[in-house]
Amino acid sequence: MINLAAEMEKMETHKALVVGLGKTGLSAIAYLCRQGYSVTAMDSRDCMQVAKEFIEQCEDLQIRTGPFPLTLNEHYYIIVVSPGVPLVEPFLVDARNQGLEIVGDVELFVRDVKADVIAITGSNGKSTVTTLVAEMCRAAHLQTELGGNIGVPVLTLLEKPQPDIYVLELSSFQLEATFSLNARAAAFLNVSPDHMDRYDSLEEYCRAKQKIFSGNGVMVLNADDARVARLARANREVIYFGLSAPERECDFGLMDRNDEQWLVHGDRAILPVSEVRLVGQHNIANALAAMALCSVIGVSYDAMKKALQEFSGLPHRTEVIADQDGVLWVNDSKGTNVGSTIAAVQGIDRNKVVLIVGGEGKGADFNELREPVAAKARAVIVIGRDAALIENAIRDVADVIHARSIDEAVTKAGSIARTGDAVLLSPACASFDMYRSFEERGEAFRQAVKDSLASKVKMDD
Repeated sequence: MINLAAEMEKMETHKALVVGLGKTGLSAIAYLCRQGYSVTAMDSRDCMQVAKEFIEQCEDLQIRTGPFPLTLNEHYYIIVVSPGVPLVEPFLVDARNQGLEIVGDVELFVRDVKADVIAITGSNGKSTVTTLVAEMCRAAHLQTELGGNIGVPVLTLLEKPQPDIYVLELSSFQLEATFSLNARAAAFLNVSPDHMDRYDSLEEYCRAKQKIFSGNGVMVLNADDARVARLARANREVIYFGLSAPERECDFGLMDRNDEQWLVHGDRAILPVSEVRLVGQHNIANALAAMALCSVIGVSYDAMKKALQEFSGLPHRTEVIADQDGVLWVNDSKGTNVGSTIAAVQGIDRNKVVLIVGGEGKGADFNELREPVAAKARAVIVIGRDAALIENAIRDVADVIHARSIDEAVTKAGSIARTGDAVLLSPACASFDMYRSFEERGEAFRQAVKDSLASKVKMDD
């Protein structure tokens, strides 16, 4: 005789809901299908075409698109939420009140993974540090997989053979729905206001990021960021990094030796700053953070040095794209918040900066740009949806010029910049008012600069 109650319970324990059909959501569907779950997926957008291949791959998959419901009328064993979906959506609040488990893809990953994890978060520099750590590990001949917020969803990494080490970039959105992370070493690089359209305060945003320190691994903290430095816990091993001389033998910093600045571990000199290929003081801090993380797993100084001498940076992150007629052109399209733009402006070692800024501000306070702009900007060219908000914040400390497009901004910047200056695209804003991504915006800038400089050479000829 069939036990109907037992059969119903069995069915429910194999039902999963995936919310969001971006890259993360699709990777979660594939993972859950491999685990034998009956999966329902939903997205507020019409993305049936995107999900079509998964419908063909998974025997028991339902796709629902359109506005999210206010409540859930079905019971699911687990709900997997993509980072772009706020956990305050009414139907998710209702599900939580019903006692249903709501997690993100990173939570599923850490429950499954056996190898050590190095995790990195912060408002700025995450991708650079994550990539540098991976390069250092590979230079040390460790099998290394890199993923998370940097492009490859973490669950996709589980489709490959298990490596020696996983290196993960984790955003606040990902960490919100992560509860079991126990990284061998985790870094909180810095904090500045970002995503204030999603968080009620900087404190709430910072609390989400602090979840990277779940578990008992080594904490890597920025000694130069007071809010981050205060996160040290008495019962945990802590390594600090910063742009001054280290206070302890385990910390990383800078020290003058023979009239030259060196990256140091305690009082041991590792590499002259002049041999680091990355541009800007903020990237020296990123290099020190990567070294601190790698020291936890025993990566040699030689491997660290090799990576720092070879790695020139990621596209769209203070990327030098031209140096012509004494003017440096720098693409920092990844500068999507005010803090990252401040770091980029301060890190450019030129006479003055012509700054191109603007886009979708995400509720940012642009008044924080005033001091660095007053100190270093020859002019500020504003573009995009929130151009007027930026102008209102800085118009009494800098010349502000409006442009309707990246092409127009580049043309105007070229006419303003003088020998010894830099033209810096560092928008302090998201790109979605004008472009599909910061990458597309950066490519548009690169092409506009190429066309503008080619035209100038032709005119000079």
